Amino acid sequence: MTDLQNHVDHGEPRAGEYNQELSKILKPGADLRGACLCNADLNGADLRGANLRGANLRNADLNGADLFGADLSRADLRGADLSRADLGGADLRGADLNGADLFGADLYGTTFTKRNVIAANS
Repeated sequence: MTDLQNHVDHGEPRAGEYNQELSKILKPGADLRGACLCNADLNGADLRGANLRGANLRNADLNGADLFGADLSRADLRGADLSRADLGGADLRGADLNGADLFGADLYGTTFTKRNVIAANS
């Protein structure tokens, strides 16, 4: 269990209480499967190769975040700010991108489903 998982209750939106700690704890390759990070301030976070499968990132600020090669499959990204994020090679299959902001995001090699693309704002 990572340090972040000790601070984040899966299924309950409590990440906002730990926003200042998040930037220190989050590291490339972090295992955050199913973590609840809704409303979290992850602006510019380095999450290269992180496992965020099924994570709740609703309304999270991921502006400029490095998510290269991250597994975001089945993640809840509704209303998330992914503008200028590096999503190159990321897996977004089954992720809910309804209302997500992808303006200026690097999507080279990103795996989507047709439903993802229709729901996102870009």
